[in-house]
Amino acid sequence: KVGMEELFKSSDIISLHVLLTDDTYNLVKEKHLKSTKPSAYLINTARAELIEKGVLEKALKQKWIAGAAVDVLWDEKGDGSHLKKDPLVNYARKNKNLIIMPHVGGATFEAMHITEEYMANLVKNYIKNKKLSTKLIR
Repeated sequence: KVGMEELFKSSDIISLHVLLTDDTYNLVKEKHLKSTKPSAYLINTARAELIEKGVLEKALKQKWIAGAAVDVLWDEKGDGSHLKKDPLVNYARKNKNLIIMPHVGGATFEAMHITEEYMANLVKNYIKNKKLSTKLIR
């Protein structure tokens, strides 16, 4: 088992794939990105709030990391109005070391099919056992 500090110091690519919970909110802090190799890349396709607000932009500007790719932003709005004033979007428009993709990672046919099967099994299990097999995250 390796702690986060060691993981960030030794990794070439860091990819975030965790649920956003009280425990993972601001999971990645300035100290983590400051300790990475300058040649490292960060990928976040989970939730923007996993990384302390403003820290990713700072890490890119200060060259603590070589680059990043994300499909999630802080304060996302369904109508896209957040894009005009988002600091990461503005940074990406002027720099080549940040890629921002639309937040559509779960919108593939395959992902939707997996979700449909998962939900159907939850309902089937509830009808059969009168218990939910998952926790409600608020």
